[in-house]
Amino acid sequence: MNVLLALSNTQIIALGAAIGGLVLCVIFAIVFACCILPAVRRKKAAKKQTEVVAEKAEVENTVSAEATESNSEAEQGEINCSSESAPEDKTEPERATQTVDEAEPSEEIAEAEICGQTEEKAAEPSATEEVKPAETVKTEAAAVCVAIEDDDDEAEDDVEDNETDEAREERLAAIGSAHILEDNQRYNRSFKARLIQSSDTVKDWYASLKDAALTYKGTRSSLSWRQEKIYKGKTPLLKTVLRGKTLCIYLPVQVNEIVNIEVEDVSDKTVHAATPALFRIKNDVNAKQALELITIAAEKLQLESGKPYKTDRKEYALQTTEQLYESGLVKVVTAKN
Repeated sequence: MNVLLALSNTQIIALGAAIGGLVLCVIFAIVFACCILPAVRRKKAAKKQTEVVAEKAEVENTVSAEATESNSEAEQGEINCSSESAPEDKTEPERATQTVDEAEPSEEIAEAEICGQTEEKAAEPSATEEVKPAETVKTEAAAVCVAIEDDDDEAEDDVEDNETDEAREERLAAIGSAHILEDNQRYNRSFKARLIQSSDTVKDWYASLKDAALTYKGTRSSLSWRQEKIYKGKTPLLKTVLRGKTLCIYLPVQVNEIVNIEVEDVSDKTVHAATPALFRIKNDVNAKQALELITIAAEKLQLESGKPYKTDRKEYALQTTEQLYESGLVKVVTAKN
C-alpha cells in the first residue's frame, strides 16, 4: 500500500494497464485452448479424412479402369495376336487401344483357337494334371502369341526402297533410340509403329494402296495392332501388314483367278480364309501390280468407284522408338523361358 502511495498517478495507470493486459492474455489463452483450438483440430481432421476418402476412391477407380483396360487388351490380344502376329490392347500401354476388326467371324474364331488353347487346356485339367494358377496360364498364352508374332515378323530386307544413306541412317537411329532390354524381353511394335519407322518409299506404296481401296463407295478402314483392313460392309477388300521391311497385302480372291501376277496361296490358314491371296511388295513394279490386284478384288465384289481418297502422310512421320513407346504404339513383352 505504501508502495502504491509512493507512485505517481502516471505510474499507477501504467501498472494497471500492464496487469490488465496480462489478465486479457491469460483469458485469451484459456479461451483459445478450450474452444478455438479443438475446433481447428476437428476441422483439420475432417479435411484430412475427406482427402483420404477421395484418394481411396480415386485409387479404386484407377484400379477398376486398369482392370477393365487389361480385360479389353486380353480380349483384343485373343483376336489379333495370330493375325499377322499387341490393343489392345487395352491398350500398353496401352497405354493405347486399337480398333478390333468387327468382321470375319471365322477368322476371329481361328485366332481365338490359336491364342486361347493354353487357357482352354488349363480350364479343364485331367485327373492327374496339376492345376496351374490363372496368372501362369496368361503368361503361357502370351508366350504363344509372342511365338506367333516372331514367325510373322521374319525380316525380309530385299526391298528396293531407293532410300538414301542419310535417310537410312536417320531412320535406323530412330529405331535404335530405345533403352536396352533384358535378355528375355523385346519390343512389340504395332502396325502403325512399323509404318512410322519404315522408309518413305514404303510409306508411298502404303498410301497409294490405301487411297485406291478407300476410293470405292462404302469402304472403311479398320486399324488393329498387327494390321489394317479395309472393308465394304463386313466384307474385306484389303488386309495390309508389314513383315520386316516388306509391305504385304491379302486380297479376297483365289490364286487361280490371277494371271500374270505371282501371288501366294494362304487359303490353308483359317485366319486368311476370307483373304486367301498374299502379295509382297518389294519394288515399284510390285506396287503397280498391287493396285491392279485391288482393282480385280473390287470388281469381284462389284464395288463402285467413289470420291478420291487422300491419306495424310503427316500422321506417319518418323518417330523414335521411345516416342512410340510413350504413345502406346510400342510395347515391351517378355518371352517365356
